[in-house]
Amino acid sequence: MAVSALVGAGLYNVLTVVNPNQMAMRETLFNVTSDRLMGPGWYFQIPFVQYTHVYNMNTQRFDFSAGSNRWMLPISSSTSDQNILQADVTLNYKVLPDEQKLIYHRWDMHNWPWQGYFGKPDGYYQLTGLLNDSANAVLGRRRMGETLSNPKKFAEDLYQDFTQRLQMNNVPVEVESLEVKGFNTSFIPSRTKSYNAVGTRVPSTTPLSPQ
Repeated sequence: MAVSALVGAGLYNVLTVVNPNQMAMRETLFNVTSDRLMGPGWYFQIPFVQYTHVYNMNTQRFDFSAGSNRWMLPISSSTSDQNILQADVTLNYKVLPDEQKLIYHRWDMHNWPWQGYFGKPDGYYQLTGLLNDSANAVLGRRRMGETLSNPKKFAEDLYQDFTQRLQMNNVPVEVESLEVKGFNTSFIPSRTKSYNAVGTRVPSTTPLSPQ
């Protein structure tokens, strides 16, 4: 069994398979050696010297509760009147075949095997970090009641803020749609009450384009 594991590890490091609807980028000793993106095919590499990053080109999506503290218990306030509020959002996006942006974000956008096991798409942790920052920025501009009474305005502002952050950070992602499904105050009592305000789907009308 140990021999089989070693053989499997060796093959994993020697051969990378890029499937249809995927693209790849080769890296050698932390330097990108390819001046172009690699399409579907089988690619051999030097074990532990070269590494091939593989990215999905199809539409990817994830659900996320944005706002407040991202990784710990949501006990920090997010609205201007010091209430705890999170927005339940769904993001649909594509990874752009932009070589320069992917070179810079090749590890951030990489999908590690354990991410796939837990159903996390390409760039999940980078995108949720930016999305959480956008949600906090937009939620912090208004009182809780203002946000909940006009979910469409919140969704539009969230989309604008998030796409601007993608552009400013040169993230190789095109947003296809950003949907605000509702709001929640978590399990921490708020100064008012728990809400479940349903927002509206805000499609991308100005997709990001490679620079």
